[in-house]
Amino acid sequence: DAFTIIRQGAPKHKADGSLYTGSDLDKIYSLKKLEDHKGYDCFVMKREVLNMLDVGDVFLGIPPFGLTLFAQLTYAENIKMEEIFDLKVTYHIGLDMESKWHTESPPKKAQIDVPTEMYRHINGVNGVCSGSPVWLSVCGDQNKNEYWAEKCYRMLQQVKYRVDVNLFKHFSVSPFEKAKTEEEKFFIHNSLALEPWCVAMRPALTIKKSERDLVSNQKLPIQMIDRSSLQFDFNVQKKDVMHPPFRIIQVGKPRTASTFQFNILLAIMHLKSPQDTNIRSQFLEDSNKLKGAIKEAIAQEESFIFKTHALNARKRNVVKTLSENDEISVFSSGGYDMPYTIYTQDREQVEACTSCVIDQYAKVFDLSAREKKILEEYSENYTALRQCCSMQMSKYELIRLNGCPVTQYLKLPEYPHCEKQNLRKIEKDIFNSSIPINEVNPEYNWAKPGDCVRFRSRVASGRVFNDRVFTNCKNDLIVVKTGKKRD
Repeated sequence: DAFTIIRQGAPKHKADGSLYTGSDLDKIYSLKKLEDHKGYDCFVMKREVLNMLDVGDVFLGIPPFGLTLFAQLTYAENIKMEEIFDLKVTYHIGLDMESKWHTESPPKKAQIDVPTEMYRHINGVNGVCSGSPVWLSVCGDQNKNEYWAEKCYRMLQQVKYRVDVNLFKHFSVSPFEKAKTEEEKFFIHNSLALEPWCVAMRPALTIKKSERDLVSNQKLPIQMIDRSSLQFDFNVQKKDVMHPPFRIIQVGKPRTASTFQFNILLAIMHLKSPQDTNIRSQFLEDSNKLKGAIKEAIAQEESFIFKTHALNARKRNVVKTLSENDEISVFSSGGYDMPYTIYTQDREQVEACTSCVIDQYAKVFDLSAREKKILEEYSENYTALRQCCSMQMSKYELIRLNGCPVTQYLKLPEYPHCEKQNLRKIEKDIFNSSIPINEVNPEYNWAKPGDCVRFRSRVASGRVFNDRVFTNCKNDLIVVKTGKKRD
């Protein structure tokens, strides 16, 4: 459902012999012609498709356009995004000027037609892939039979081993045009290592479609990836495997799946600790009490785990010192720059493939096959109760229980499908699990059988996230998504 005029197999000329331009793209998609639109690296996508993608989808490449869009967003020196408001269905993404990666610079005084020269260069000996390192990384006849590792290596080199974790979603939020200095600042402060994605990207970097399939201007079918088969590259040396007693601090800003990480870690602590071990678990809302609580727990408790959201620079230094002295182990769900953590969880990965993330925890704690199976079942049940049975349940379920239509969200990967869940059975299964239930804020979170009915009835009476009053379908969906309170 996407089309770009410069990709592998794109026709060099129209039937009359002229070159394709952005205006042709506008015509194909019935868009109003944009002022001064020459059509460099244009990319058009249905909004409903764009909203279904997350940054992981772009890394993994949903053929044929996922990796192409990733390349455009990563390498463009000056990216401009325009939303066609009158249609309210289509995003138009493209470069503000032609690519800077010309193999030969034309004479300064040469009088040339820039668009014609641009497309002559792009559609050279090897099609679009002769145009710039962007396309050399992801497509081209000369690359079809290359080893995947070489492609990944070249991509890593070009992005300096890091890529913006929020860039794609940032583009999908609203039209904008940033100054380059702002782009660089945003890039530096919102980035993640790209190497772990290489293994997962492998199938996406193999062009399986024929040129004839790619040439068509017709809508292309979306090839959704099999999330259950994803494997993230994460290795732990034997000497770094964690053993009891466990003294863990879980740190993460709100809305980073911090509660998921906290509960997974606590479940693992129970699985790996000797029977009848006393494990202290606590959410410290006041970070000023963190140091005292840690010192007290070290002196009195065999194992403990504390969760906190707020850490200023001084408190982070305290945590860093305790970690470097091997008094505690730090796990993070994101939001803070803490390179000394044992493991930093990524919410995008949790949403894309929870079982893959559990594989990573299994390596950190050397879980047996049996322990891993128990943890996976617990995680599946916990996630269902978290999304469907709490005052912090999925935003889609919150508005659905308040009578809002959700048909347009059913195909979104994050839609929880609570209406199809046997919640009574899930409550029973998790209550009878060998992993004890962690009752944290039972006024908001599930703690015992019967809470599903209690919370869902409460929400259906006109409440939403954290027991706020329901106002309307659109507004409450936004409030839940951002986590911000209304004025």
